[in-house]
Amino acid sequence: WPARTWAIGVRVPAAGSKIASSVAAMWLTTTASSSSDQVVTGINGALVMGGKISGTVTEASSGEIVPYTGVYAYNAANGELLTWVSADQFGNYTFEWLPTGAYKIFFNPDSSNNTSVVAEWYNNQISLETADPVVVELETITSGIDAALDGGASISGQVTRDSDGAPLANVNVDCYTADTYAWMGSATTNDQGNYTILNLPGGSCKLYFFASGDYISEWYQDQTSWEAANPLEVALGAALTGIDTGLATAGKITGTVIDAATLAPVPNITVSVYSSTGSQL
Repeated sequence: WPARTWAIGVRVPAAGSKIASSVAAMWLTTTASSSSDQVVTGINGALVMGGKISGTVTEASSGEIVPYTGVYAYNAANGELLTWVSADQFGNYTFEWLPTGAYKIFFNPDSSNNTSVVAEWYNNQISLETADPVVVELETITSGIDAALDGGASISGQVTRDSDGAPLANVNVDCYTADTYAWMGSATTNDQGNYTILNLPGGSCKLYFFASGDYISEWYQDQTSWEAANPLEVALGAALTGIDTGLATAGKITGTVIDAATLAPVPNITVSVYSSTGSQL
């Protein structure tokens, strides 16, 4: 290596079970100066065993295991996703090599194995904000961080054209929490305008009907924003039906853009529409 002063960092192998004692300790607290043909020795570092989180994922009503659930660990302070693991065929999972700190754990079941249960945050919470933090210490196993996943709720209804009641296909219906605007699930209307959003957690939610093209999108019920939308209460395991809406046909503005001097048509001009309050539509 060329002659210079170096800062020395330690990179832990992915397969190892040890981590640096803190994030700062990933860089050694000393620097090493070298010159040509010089061997610098004694630049040592001491790693400590990381903490662990473990638990089991089951179905709440039956107690049966829920295999292959994705389990995600977030930084409790800033909500950053740090790492994830998959539960095994027996519903067991373990996080390893964790630094000291507080984590929030999210359980997302594999829909190809069990579609009757819904995702949740620890401990039986519906959002990152409300999830219980899990505190981890170095060289310690925090066990028993289990999840008993509930059977999902559903919301269904029909989307029609306001003017004549004709069913509207291919309208996206999105469900959000009523308090935090967190996405909960979605569905698309079929040829009869019918939709069903499955596997929803219980609680208060709001629906958004997104229709591209000839119709005006809206929040339930005939509202223009999430804040103004009418909330719906849905209970775990229950089916909320008859949540219908009619979408208004969008108006249109047409015209031609021409060169003022030659009166020739001018192609590729973007035309934007604004409301009377200055908002782009």
